[in-house]
Amino acid sequence: ARVLSGVGEASFQAIAPPFLDDAASDENKGTMLALFFCAIPVGTALGYVFGGYMEKLYSWREGFLVLAVMMLPLTLTSFFVSNSIASPPAKEEPKDTPRLAGLWRLVNNRVWVAATLGYSAWTFTIGAFAVWGPTFLHSVHKLPLEVADLNFGII
Repeated sequence: ARVLSGVGEASFQAIAPPFLDDAASDENKGTMLALFFCAIPVGTALGYVFGGYMEKLYSWREGFLVLAVMMLPLTLTSFFVSNSIASPPAKEEPKDTPRLAGLWRLVNNRVWVAATLGYSAWTFTIGAFAVWGPTFLHSVHKLPLEVADLNFGII
C-alpha cells in the first residue's frame, strides 16, 4: 500500500504544478503554488506528531481510520470544485523530433542533469530520515516513541 501511495503521490507532484499554473489567475498563482509546495512537508511533519500520539493512545491502525474519517469531507468537496482553466493553454505545433535525439539533448542539458541528481539525492535522504529518524531517536536515545515522533516532526 505504501508503494502504491508513493507512486500516486509522485505522479501528483509532477502533474499538479503545471495544472495550478494553468488554472490559477495571475494574482493567485504564487499563493496557490506556495500552498501546494508547503503542504507535503508540513503534512509529513504533522503526520509524525499525530501518528506518535495515536500510537500511544490506541494503535497505528486507529490512526489510519481517524485520518480516513477526517479526509472524507475534503474528498467529497473535490466532486464540486470546478476544473475549468482560467486561460486556455497556448496551442503549440508538435515537433517531429526523433526520440533518441530528444533524449540525447535532455541528457546533455547540464541544468536538467544537475537538478535531477540533486532532487534524487534529496529524495533519498528525506526518505531515509523518514524511515529511520524516529526509530533512531527511540532506540539510541531511549525516547518514548511518541516523543521521538514529536521531536522528529518538529525537526
